[in-house]
Order: sequence, then C-alpha cells, then structure tokens
Amino acid sequence: MTQDALLDALQDYEASHAVENYTVDGWHVWPFLKMALRLGWLPREARPSWRSRLQYLFKATWPGRVALGLSRLPGRLRRSAESRAPAAAGPVDALLLTLAERRVSREGKSYEIYTDPFVAALTDLGLSCRVWEQGCAGVAQHFPSTRVDLALNREAGQRGLFSPVPGAPHWFAEMQGLLLTCVGRTVPWHELYWLLESCLQRSRVFEGWLRRLAPRVLFVVCWYDPIVMAAVMAARRCGIRTVEIQHGLQGRRHAGYSGWLRGPTGGYEVLPDAFWCWGNDAAAELRQFNPGFPAELRVLAGGNLWLNEWKKQLPQRRQARQAAGAGRRLLVTLQREVPPLLLDLLKGSPAMWTWVIRFHPSRQPAERQSDQALLLATGHPGIVFDDGQLLYAQLLECDCHLTEASSVALEALFFEVPTLILGDSPLGRLGWKSYENYIARGWMFGTADAAEGLAYLQRQDGTGLATGGEGYFAGPDVARGLLQELFARPRALEA
Repeated sequence: MTQDALLDALQDYEASHAVENYTVDGWHVWPFLKMALRLGWLPREARPSWRSRLQYLFKATWPGRVALGLSRLPGRLRRSAESRAPAAAGPVDALLLTLAERRVSREGKSYEIYTDPFVAALTDLGLSCRVWEQGCAGVAQHFPSTRVDLALNREAGQRGLFSPVPGAPHWFAEMQGLLLTCVGRTVPWHELYWLLESCLQRSRVFEGWLRRLAPRVLFVVCWYDPIVMAAVMAARRCGIRTVEIQHGLQGRRHAGYSGWLRGPTGGYEVLPDAFWCWGNDAAAELRQFNPGFPAELRVLAGGNLWLNEWKKQLPQRRQARQAAGAGRRLLVTLQREVPPLLLDLLKGSPAMWTWVIRFHPSRQPAERQSDQALLLATGHPGIVFDDGQLLYAQLLECDCHLTEASSVALEALFFEVPTLILGDSPLGRLGWKSYENYIARGWMFGTADAAEGLAYLQRQDGTGLATGGEGYFAGPDVARGLLQELFARPRALEA
C-alpha cells in the first residue's frame, strides 16, 4: 500500500466514523491509533509465535504476571544505574522534551537544533530551563540534557506489568476493516491494547515527574511520537501548558498536521495546547487543514530559531553566487533509496558540476556504502559525499537543492536556493503533492523527466526566492515577543 493510499484510507475512515468517541481507560485514543497505523507501529507480520502466546498467557493471569516480573528483574537491575528518573529540583519555568535526532557539532559540542535555540532564547529572557531527551547519553552537549527514555520505559513497564487486558470496546469491531487495510492482517485486541496501555503507563510516570519539577510550559518536538504523546497527556492532567516546536514539513499530506476532522470537546488529551510554526504559511495550513482541532488551540508563527542564526550570512551568499562561473554546486538530500531520476541527472550533467550527496541520518552504514557505489557507477567526476558539514553551511554554498520530499526544501527557501523535487519515486510523488503550492508559485519545480530536470538546474539562480523565504519564515524579532507572552501570567494563576 502506498503512503498516499494509506493516508487517504485514514482520512476517509475519520470522516465516516465517530472516532472522537473512541476511548480506553478514560482517554481518547484516536490520535494514537491513527499515527500507529500511519507510521507502522503495528508490524505487518502477525505475532502468534510461542513467545507472544506465552507472554499473553502470563499477562492474563496473576501468577503469570508475577512470574513475568521476576524473570525481568535481573535485566532491570543491570540497567538501573543508567536509567534513573530525572532529577526533580524544581520548579522551573520551561521544560523541553526532544528526540535527539538532529544534533550537530558546534564549537566542539553537540548542539540540538530544535531545543537548544529555545534554551538560549528563554535564558536570555531570564527564564529557567530543563531539557529531557530520548537518547544521546554521555555526549558533550552545548546545553546539558537528561536522558529519560530508559527510566521512563523501566517505570512504565513495572506499572503495566500487572494490568489485565480488558474486554474490547465497541469501536474495535468497527476498525477491523481499517486495520486489515493498513496492517495487512487481523490484529487481535490484546496487541492493540498493549500498545495503547504503553502510552497510558508512560503518561503516569511522566505525571509524577512533572508534578515534582513543576514547569510552567512544556515544549515538545514531534507531538505524535509515542513518548511525546504520553508527556503531553501527563502535562494536561497537571495543568501544564504544552507547545509543539515545528521540526520539518507539515502541510496537507502529513498525517500529523492535516486531516484532523473530528475531536472531543476540549480536544484530545495527547494534542498540544499550541503549535509553534516557522511562519505564517505553516500556521495558516494548520488552521485550514484541521477542522477537528479545538477552537482554543493556539497556532504561533514564531519562526525557526536555529535558522535565524544564519540570516546574517545571506548577503555574502548572494555575492558568492553572482561571482560563480558556469560550474554549479548542487546539494542532494536523500531520504531512503537512491531515486533513479538522480542517476539519470548525474549521467547527463556537465563534468564541471559538483554534486554534494547528503544521506538521511537514519540511513545505516551498509546502506550508505551501497548507495555510494550506485552513485559512483554513473561515472560523474564531481560527486562529493557529505563529510559532516552543517546543513545550513551547505545551503549557503549551493546553487540548487534536490530531494524527493525532505523538509530541507523549505529551509532552502530561506537561503534563496531553489529545489528540484525528484518526482519519479513513490516518495517523490508524495513530495510533489506536498509542495504543490510552492511549485505553483515558482519557488520549486517537480519532474520525473531527466531532460526537464537538467534544464531547470541549468537556468535556476534563486531569483525571486527571497519572497518565498520571508513568507514561510517569521523574522528573528518575532520569537522573543511570543515567548514573553507565553510566560506573562504569574505561576499562581496558571494552575
């Protein structure tokens, strides 16, 4: 099933079913279910193995649950030293929860591009901050963070160990067709329940931590991540306001940021109170494509704080482009497999062009080696593989950017760099649809034809893209005022 078809199936189902009434253990579970199906949290292969059946039998009886707990005790003891709960010395003004997926090296330390700029801005306002993170333990960091995922999973696992599986709710029968369409098999209730229960138990652990730390605002990255959903649900129970920081492409073909057609009164428990967007375009799209979001949800066009730090280098970039000769420098941001169109472009492009190939962070070493061999087989002499240079430094140096669907296409607008969407693959066709508004305005170009692509790369110089960047990204002066507004109310009035 293609990603497009999967998204359409989810939206069609939401439009025709009362998903806002789907509850388990007192919370509305549709957002979790929707993202689980969209992102593949349920494996396509069934798990009726002896191990899965034995685990189910253990969890179905009290003696079995006790035995299961004892069997896991040695492993928990070994991991206890590295999975302690975060320190609770509070209160603090802001708590930031991030995923550790976009760290870069800066001044010899690891810099988290989503939350570290917020820590700097909040500290500049005299506000105290704490950062919790999934992963990245033991790394020298620009702003220190505490790894929480190990302790979270350990404590949540202990809480859920003795929880029996309740009977299936009425709506589970309604979902059988959707589950079969999205997962490709019959999903038993206990398997789905364990997934939902993991979120609930994590939220209860987060609740205890949050009550001790007592932040005024919780900032999160990627609200639809299962751990982040648990944190937002816990914050809601604690009366703590939540704000999601935009981390990439949103728009009408992203399941996390479009197609939310229904919602319970007051909104879903896992949905943040506010979305911090890069600019007015993203903010308008959120409002337009999500009629099911609660009326009180705020959309803040606050800007990309990490990107703002590079703005002063734009004049030099313009001068360098004007002084450049016929040789063009092209930045390619790959995501999964190498699209065939890219190989055709390499074979047909002049030898004086330089192609900088940047792999997705999730691409494994063996996969990268295979991709490199495929690219080098084209025989183009100007292929350069990314050596760890910062993305924005690469955008400052390039004449054009190529991708299937990466959000770098939006960041490139800021640097007045046009993007060619490689539209010959399923992911590329999805990117073509996602960016159709920018393509219509002439800020990007989508094609599945090598001749068209080469002609576009030859003629593009970024003329007119300054308007696109300004439209999508709020100016550096906007963020400070919005942050001051978020923390304007005294703590005593926020509960």
